[in-house]
Amino acid sequence: MAATVTPRLATLFDQALVSATGFLAMLYFARHLPEMDWAIFSFAAGLLLVLQGIQINAVTIPMITFCHGAPIGAAEQQNWTWLNRTISAALLGVSVLAGLAFRQSNVSWIAESLFYTAILIPPAFAYEYLRRRLIVNQQYRKLLVASIAYAAGVAMGILANVVLNCSPLLAALSFWPGMWLALLVCRLHDPIRISAPNADWFKPLRAFAPAAVGSSLAGTGYNFAVLAILGVLAGPLAVALFNATRIFMQPINTLVGAFSSLDIPRAARAYAESGRALFNIQVRAIARLVVIGGTYLIVLCLATEKLLYWVFAGRYGSEAMVWAWCLVGLTMLLATPAETAFYVTRQTRLLFLSKLLASFVACGLAYVFIPSMGAVGAVLSTATGWMMSFIGAAALLCRTRVKPTPMHLVGI
Repeated sequence: MAATVTPRLATLFDQALVSATGFLAMLYFARHLPEMDWAIFSFAAGLLLVLQGIQINAVTIPMITFCHGAPIGAAEQQNWTWLNRTISAALLGVSVLAGLAFRQSNVSWIAESLFYTAILIPPAFAYEYLRRRLIVNQQYRKLLVASIAYAAGVAMGILANVVLNCSPLLAALSFWPGMWLALLVCRLHDPIRISAPNADWFKPLRAFAPAAVGSSLAGTGYNFAVLAILGVLAGPLAVALFNATRIFMQPINTLVGAFSSLDIPRAARAYAESGRALFNIQVRAIARLVVIGGTYLIVLCLATEKLLYWVFAGRYGSEAMVWAWCLVGLTMLLATPAETAFYVTRQTRLLFLSKLLASFVACGLAYVFIPSMGAVGAVLSTATGWMMSFIGAAALLCRTRVKPTPMHLVGI
């Protein structure tokens, strides 16, 4: 039985189940929360993705790349757990303080979103770390159990919304049962630790993480800052439309997420062979993603009108928004595997510059497009940012093809 649980099957199942859980939860909230409440909660969920980018680049990606494909020892794992908890607590505190600061502003609804973000951080960060930890340590059967437990726990949280009347606070709390149930079934209860790892442990992380985290934050220009600009220029109801129709991108996010779980280790092994091997494997990865994801996007474009009515019961009926999101989806399918080259070649500073330029262009276009096009203009600005990122990553891939692999990376 154990032999049937392959890494690809386990990671695909986990990503699909967790993404489906998130998709159905957000769909329920979009349908049942009043538009203003949905705008506030969905803005919080968008901000959570920004903060989780910090976690992924400072904790999970280094944890995956530094172990060179081997399981992590208990002492080393405790160091990563300490780092994950520290970052989670710090970002939770920042969200609360920012919420207090926004309470007296002209956009006080953002303050509520920040408080809900603080509630969403613990379950999101804890489960993300748990699943990556199980993948790194090749505990694929336990990963399947954890994903089922997480989905069941979130389902209980959604049921509470059905019984007790849906509200933004209850919606934010819905993900906590999933976290506790997943941790319980995995029996992974790391002790609380105050002391930090020694200075030597941080040395490779200091060289990798700052630029990687900076890249993640720079990328928020087209992933979140555009949404913030939309909220300021067009108001919370435009944010509600933006985030409601964004739900149709969840299958693309699922595909990209499942792919990324295995793509970075595979790309690292290819780069240990040669730069050309890395180029070849990532070109195949891009083609594979575009064929699979592109099929979904074509179907989505053809069935937009019926899907909008069926999913939202007429509440958010903009076909132009869905078509614009399809353009975003296509650029994501191109850019994500191409950007893997930045990580495996450890050129995170170049990644930072690439994303910073993409964000600058996207935010600039948002100020031009949103006044005349509203939420559609925001989505088109996001698509432009993703396309700029792909161009930067593709340039690195082409350059890597003719370069030898540095000796210190041989054996990854």
